[in-house]
Amino acid sequence: DYDYIYKHSSKSIHNNLQLNKLTCDDIYYFYISYVKNRVKESSLYDIKKIYDKHIKLYFGTKLITKITKRDIFYWQIELDNQGYSYKYKTKIRCYISCIFDYAVKYFDLPNNVVKQVDNFKNNRIKQEIQVWSYDEYKKFISIVDDNIYRLLFSTLYFTGCRKGEALALTWKDIDFENRTLTINKSLTRKCEYSTYTISTPKNNSSIRKLLIPSSLNDSLLHLKEQETNQDKLIFSDMKGYPLAENTISRKFKYYTHLAGVKDIRIHDLRHSHASLLISLGESIVLVAKRLGHANIEQTLNTYSHIMPNEEQRLIDKLNKL
Repeated sequence: DYDYIYKHSSKSIHNNLQLNKLTCDDIYYFYISYVKNRVKESSLYDIKKIYDKHIKLYFGTKLITKITKRDIFYWQIELDNQGYSYKYKTKIRCYISCIFDYAVKYFDLPNNVVKQVDNFKNNRIKQEIQVWSYDEYKKFISIVDDNIYRLLFSTLYFTGCRKGEALALTWKDIDFENRTLTINKSLTRKCEYSTYTISTPKNNSSIRKLLIPSSLNDSLLHLKEQETNQDKLIFSDMKGYPLAENTISRKFKYYTHLAGVKDIRIHDLRHSHASLLISLGESIVLVAKRLGHANIEQTLNTYSHIMPNEEQRLIDKLNKL
């Protein structure tokens, strides 16, 4: 860690670590050394990428003690002018705030000036989640003639798992006899030293065992019986590498247009699974469990607009008494 900091930070960092001589870059390199074993590789990748792209040029060589609220304010205006989404700008702001928090905690910086400036204003009108009905899904999947992609899209729709979770699946994760699929890892391409990496999923609640429909179970079993290498990822190419992101997106869009169904994102297959469960009258608790949400509030906030009117359902039942 010391060698890393020594190679990348300015000479002032070695002058008894006096706060008034440390630049934002200096604090950043200490912060990276601190968090690299505390966050996932994908998160570390994000922090470095965002710092280099949005923070370093503006604040890197400035003394950390000389960065003012006004500096943060005008920096945020510049980000606003770039046309980035509210979510992305908030992510950038969160990362620089974490760096300042680190300086406050470990270098006795008097305060975090980022927290003294108002956050970005969210002017975007919240759009409703796009989902496919079961009929739309059937129309789509019926024209997918590439078996490996057909199985990938089917798995996403019938389990509600995230794309990274699906791409990390191996044959050991499926119990064909009991028709269950275990999700305990996720694949990401946000890494510096390899094309992809497999790590733990998003959070502890994301680790789950799901029952799957017999049709999906049988299709996956049929694919397994054709495989000569039982140790490779299920959704991989002939060489055993995970299916390429661009190819997945391109094929999904191609089959969507060919089927004549509305355009949705691949991630919306997850939302479509939740919508399907809700339309079948399943409880929000079960929906949250299958999606791997940390709490039911998250599920309610995301899908409340597509949930039936429970009070009206109650009255209808009372009227039938």
